[in-house]
Amino acid sequence: MTRKKILMRAGTTVLENLYATKTIFDDAIGGNVGNLIYANSVLRALMTGQDVEIEADHYYGEFGKYTDRDAERINSEYEAYIIPFADAFRSDFIRSMKRLTSFIKKLTIPVVIVGVGVSSGSQGNIMNPLPQDDAVRELVSEVLKHSAIVGVRGESTYRYLTEKLGFPEDSVTVIGCPSMYTFGPDLTLKKEADLKPESRIIITDTRYSSPGEYIGDEIQKFLIGVSEEYPDFTFIPQLVRELKEIYIGAPYSRDKSILYPGDLDAELFKDGRAKFFLNVPTWLDFASEADFAVGPRIHGSIAPVLAGTPSLAIVKDIRMKELVTYHHLAHVDISEVHADSRLADLIEGKDFHEFEKYQEENFIHYLDFLHKNGLSTIYDKDIHIKEAPLDKRLEGLKLYGAVTPFSTASHKERLRREGEYFSREEATIKELKDRINEKNRIISGLHRSLEEAEKKSLFESFRKIRHRLKKNSI
Repeated sequence: MTRKKILMRAGTTVLENLYATKTIFDDAIGGNVGNLIYANSVLRALMTGQDVEIEADHYYGEFGKYTDRDAERINSEYEAYIIPFADAFRSDFIRSMKRLTSFIKKLTIPVVIVGVGVSSGSQGNIMNPLPQDDAVRELVSEVLKHSAIVGVRGESTYRYLTEKLGFPEDSVTVIGCPSMYTFGPDLTLKKEADLKPESRIIITDTRYSSPGEYIGDEIQKFLIGVSEEYPDFTFIPQLVRELKEIYIGAPYSRDKSILYPGDLDAELFKDGRAKFFLNVPTWLDFASEADFAVGPRIHGSIAPVLAGTPSLAIVKDIRMKELVTYHHLAHVDISEVHADSRLADLIEGKDFHEFEKYQEENFIHYLDFLHKNGLSTIYDKDIHIKEAPLDKRLEGLKLYGAVTPFSTASHKERLRREGEYFSREEATIKELKDRINEKNRIISGLHRSLEEAEKKSLFESFRKIRHRLKKNSI
């Protein structure tokens, strides 16, 4: 059977089923496990049969790890390179964008950006000059040589590309975030936002309101207040550094001047009420059992909605704002959240079902976008398909469950984690030392070559001078 292969920008796929230590050392979640949510949706939609293989590129494109020979192999073996992005159009991603652009220039297969957003960081208005403008322009220009249209997360990014950077309007379209289309057009909540003292609450959190800027103590105090008012809560952190914190007890931050949970003694870790999910299915299964979710992380808010659980997104920046607006997700601006705010007051009057009215329309537009780029999906014959080929493949796979705090693990489990983790760390240190030694060997060789070249050059210069002296002395 001839297999159809697609390469996808992702740190991993659910089929790789990575355990915690490998996830940490390989950074298989791209720094944030929320990245798995939208990548999993694209994987599920494009895996149209058992003969379709979708492989993660493990971020090799943006890391500059693909060689010319790799590009030739990819061109001959794969039918497309799919790029699901988050807020990639940002200043601290410039180098990665340039590397990715260089890689795409070597490809002859279709290359499709499936969802991307812009971030202004501390620069303010995205229509003002931003450090990433040139890198974004070069990347999008190259991608459009390989595809018909680019899909962006919201109106802000659409205006950024068309009005500011000058791309034709018909080369860009707003599709929202692919994560919202994980299960197609039939997305509905299975419960109401009816809070009680015994309600099971999911809390997400972040340190940053924008890259490098502390989100502030107000939001932290509010979330701690939520944990106190609803003691049956679970804190779901998302960063790879937090996975290391939970798995092995290493502190995420030693900065005690901020309230963000930086170690296992923090309020949101009390009684071991924290879980870190290594894959999407187990995350959604857990979210389906909760009654409500709240927090300032967009995919921490979307995951419960996919599981049928109402969620309130605390919007902290333009990246979140354009997504919650497009998808009509229940949200509140961070400026409205204070240390003494009560969750019950914030959700009063909110329509948590509003997104349902737009889900099918948005989904059909998303399918149209994929079709314009020549991509087939599991929905092409039946838009309301329930079981996907990916679902069947996962039936026989025992996925790793959520990681719980090191502080609450049994003695045996702590020893297992430490043995596994530090063995990998030692191997990594040895690998780095070997690479350093190899680099030093190359540098030493270059120094010797340089010294020989200098000696040869000096000798040649001396010879020419002596020749001139002899000639002039005659």
